[in-house]
Amino acid sequence: MDRLSLMLVRVGQAMRALTLREARDTRLTPVQIQTLLFVWHTKSFATSISRLALQLGTSHASTVGVVDGLAARGYLERVTSSKDRRITLLRLTPEGEAICGEVSDWRQSLDDMVSEMASEDRDRLEQSLGQLLSYFERA
Repeated sequence: MDRLSLMLVRVGQAMRALTLREARDTRLTPVQIQTLLFVWHTKSFATSISRLALQLGTSHASTVGVVDGLAARGYLERVTSSKDRRITLLRLTPEGEAICGEVSDWRQSLDDMVSEMASEDRDRLEQSLGQLLSYFERA
């Protein structure tokens, strides 16, 4: 079990290294990149700051700080939900969309590595990682 846990830590470190490399190229922090990609990949009605905070695993106040910084740089804007005026939703500006197009490329190298695996190995890995993520979410 210790070996598996260590391997998962190493995978996390490798993913972080990819994100940091991309962050350096865009002059954004990894959390800022995660925020932009969250808005890019999430349905428009679900891009609230509260959901973003859950996704990032940070406090609401910290998340607001990240959003403020991205809004000041012209990458994000806030809009009031048409369903509930108490909820603020996040939208990408054209500049934010351009950055997302740039940073989404980091996944290509990961996709290339995974594509080298046998199909049945990929399927088992996907199933196992899905179970692991479910455990994390419950915890």
